[in-house]
Amino acid sequence: MWILEIVETKASSFIGFLQSTVISNRVSDDDLPQLAAGFPHFNAPRRFHDRNRTTIYPQLPDILDNDWLEQHARPSVNEMTFMLHHADPEIPQHQLSLMLQLKLCQVLGYFPDLTSLPTPIVDYIRLQMNI
Repeated sequence: MWILEIVETKASSFIGFLQSTVISNRVSDDDLPQLAAGFPHFNAPRRFHDRNRTTIYPQLPDILDNDWLEQHARPSVNEMTFMLHHADPEIPQHQLSLMLQLKLCQVLGYFPDLTSLPTPIVDYIRLQMNI
């Protein structure tokens, strides 16, 4: 219990320190990693970048060729069985959505927004599923 109190105290002091430092405009965003180095329990806040730069989340490649689709988007027999057991067989949209989430979570490490997926991935998985 006392360890949790120490961690909470360090967390609140770290957050308070960063907020007061940034709010008072004594440092810029670029100085935050050096400030956070004094608090090894936390990483410095990360900023979002455009797709062409390094991000904290993996991104799909800009060009999806057949080799990439074959390697990363082809459903296996086990994945097809999983999809058939967990999605309504009468609603192909549910089946496709589940398979897209399953395959892309394996590649990206998170569940992407299905409305923003590139068309080649959706079409490829749809053809593999015969939908």
